[in-house]
Formats: sequence, C-alpha cells, structure tokens
Amino acid sequence: MSRLAESIAYFFELVSDGLIEKEHNVELFWPYLALAASAFTSATILPGTSEAAFAVFVQQYPHAWAGAWLLAGVCNGLGSMVSYGMGRLIPPKKQPSEKVLRWLRRWGVWSLLLAWLPLVGDGLPIAAGWLRLNAWASCLMLLAGKFLRYGVLLAGLKAWLDESFSDGLLSCRLKQNRLQYALKI
Repeated sequence: MSRLAESIAYFFELVSDGLIEKEHNVELFWPYLALAASAFTSATILPGTSEAAFAVFVQQYPHAWAGAWLLAGVCNGLGSMVSYGMGRLIPPKKQPSEKVLRWLRRWGVWSLLLAWLPLVGDGLPIAAGWLRLNAWASCLMLLAGKFLRYGVLLAGLKAWLDESFSDGLLSCRLKQNRLQYALKI
C-alpha cells in the first residue's frame, strides 16, 4: 500500500474515532453545552461567569482543553457580535456612555481587543455597532481578544493544574503527532 493510501486510511480511522474515545464525546456533550451558553451570555449584557465555567471545565476534563478553548472563544465572540448588532439598532439620538465612545473614537476597531474587560467590555461592542465600525474588522478583533483571554486563562490553569493538565495535553499531543505523521506525504 502506498504512503498516501496509508495516510488517508489512518486519517479516516482517527476521524471515525472522533480523535477522542467515543465515550468522551457523550460524556462531554452537556459540559460543552453549558460552557457554550455561559461564554455566549457572558459577552452580552446578560450577566455570566464564563471564566469560572471555563476553569471548571478544564479542571474536570483536562484532555478536552483544546475543544473548550475553541468553543469558549467562538461563543464568547458570537455573544459580542450580538451586542455589536444591538448597537447598530440604537437610534442615532441615543448614545452609549461617553467614556466608551471616547475610547472607541480614539482607538477604533483595535479597542475591541479589550471587550473582555469587566464593566466597559460589554459596552465596547455595543458602541462599535452604534458607531458603525466595520463589522468584519470588529468581528476579527472581538474573536482575537476573546481567544487571547481564554489562552491566558488556559496558561494559568496549566500552571495551577500542572500534572493532570499535562497528562491530558500529552494524550492530545500523541494523537496530534500521529495525525501529522499520517498526513505527511
């Protein structure tokens, strides 16, 4: 069998295994759903505790850290885009807070990297929508800031949960190395 055929066969074997054992997929459905809901609502004007949910998830399921990071970043970014959309619906007569407006006028779309901050963070996407900042650039900056925040949180958790986190990370690396080897042509 050629190397290409072996690589393709191994790739489909990994995909059919879900890259994680099947029992983990079922076990993680509800925790992933709770993390997604927490991350989404935390980025809107609704109260939320996505950092706590993320930390608990990674502590309980260290082998699923990459999925948690991806899910939390995307859902939190989507929640911020909902806030951005709400800002576009605000009539021009009504304005977001003057402090947030000054910040956005000075730094533009780059200020959305800080939309994860407490207090002003929820207002930044709303004000960006009201100011009609470019939606694509706003989405990119919001997602980058959210992923960066969860990445820093993940690094802190790794330092705190060193051994159990490293075991989960090692199993992910082994699967990733097997996949990269299989895809080399």
